[in-house]
Amino acid sequence: MPEIDELRATPLWEMLHAHPEWVGLAIALIAFVECFAIAGLIVPGIVLLYAAAFVAGGGELGLWAALGCAFVGAVAGDSASFILGRRFGPAIRVLPPFSTHPEWLSRGEAFFARHGAASIALGRFVGPIRPVLPLTAGMLRFPNGQFYAVNLASALLWAPVYILPGYVLGASLQHEIEPPPGLLVGLLIFVIWCWGMSRLTIAAWQAGEPGGALHDRLNPATAAGKSLRAPAFGNGVDTRASLLAGTLTLLSLTALGVALLLASPMLAPWRRFALDLLMVLRELV
Repeated sequence: MPEIDELRATPLWEMLHAHPEWVGLAIALIAFVECFAIAGLIVPGIVLLYAAAFVAGGGELGLWAALGCAFVGAVAGDSASFILGRRFGPAIRVLPPFSTHPEWLSRGEAFFARHGAASIALGRFVGPIRPVLPLTAGMLRFPNGQFYAVNLASALLWAPVYILPGYVLGASLQHEIEPPPGLLVGLLIFVIWCWGMSRLTIAAWQAGEPGGALHDRLNPATAAGKSLRAPAFGNGVDTRASLLAGTLTLLSLTALGVALLLASPMLAPWRRFALDLLMVLRELV
């Protein structure tokens, strides 16, 4: 994650700071490029998006406007990739850069085969294959309605995840909030914690899929013990068990993180910082 002084030294920050009317357009374009096939593999979109959100949080653009611009750009980028996949199909394999890097599409196809429709939402948060999955969905002729429904829903979560960190940091400096010691280290730990939660949630979800440990224990046809059998699940045991396991895992880990933040005396400066930021965000919203 870039240092504050490094952000202020970038040409993007200088340009947007000099032309604040371009901040919203910049966020939308960067989000589009980050989610668009091929371009998202080459352009450091996350760093650019963080810098643009940092400028927006400094008072150049409202919070809802920044989130809306990121949402529109993300939806447009994934949609364009999906349309390209449907238009050209397997012929994309012979086009550069996929002709020289066939493993990019192979990873996307393997991820899509494993997770199905959920891969469109999950893939937004998996850096190396994020721009490839909508393209892969188009190549595999994934139904239009399902794709756009998942695209819109997942972009609602993607936008705040990638906009809020930079925006909140910019807002805190604008309102002269005293940052806690080790701010950037703490943010890095938070990102790692979120990544770990996502990995464990995915693992819990997979345990409820056919062949998973939870699925086999709950399925009356394969359960080893009567105490864990659940005939009420019926043929939908994999879907319902996956949803239950993933939801409970995510809620439990989130509650654990909040409890640590509230209980640890060492994190008292962070609690004050969080409360100050909440006050600022209430004003911005």
